[in-house]
Amino acid sequence: MDDIDPQLLRILRAVADGGSITRAAAALGSSQPAVSQLLARAERRLGHTLVLRSGQDGRGGRGATLTDAGRVLADHALHVQAALTAAREDLDAVGGLTRGRVRLAGFPSASSALVPAVLARLASTAPGVTTSYVEVEPPEALDLLRSGEVDVALTFTYVGDEVGSARTPGSSRGHSGGIRSPW
Repeated sequence: MDDIDPQLLRILRAVADGGSITRAAAALGSSQPAVSQLLARAERRLGHTLVLRSGQDGRGGRGATLTDAGRVLADHALHVQAALTAAREDLDAVGGLTRGRVRLAGFPSASSALVPAVLARLASTAPGVTTSYVEVEPPEALDLLRSGEVDVALTFTYVGDEVGSARTPGSSRGHSGGIRSPW
């Protein structure tokens, strides 16, 4: 697979779309000689003719057409480009929550006092993130967190209450106590 690179696939797709190496080069912002050289090297490396150039297509035309081997590769270009774009987006999302979902559970008075501000801030700083909220009492919120049905549980305790450990799925240690919000 090292011998088939994404640039070759983009060039073949551009040749198929434009009907000539010159138009393909222009569409890709490259020079015609550079594209021709890359195609020639790829044909030698792969052991297949990929493009029929002027006079080679039996019509004496000045354009270029793809061979069967060239069409096979050009057909993969759209899928490969989509996969590369998705990979780039996923990589850009690492280190910051830019898309996905956050499921919250909280107690009734948090619904009017805390949650609206948190959801508004999240919507403005991470518009690709969808949120959901369920209103439940603290013990139920912790149960939902433990079962993985929510990502965040807003709870409270009174001084002297016995506090159970909220263990998150995949976590090796429990948490009890408050979590400070950056909002």
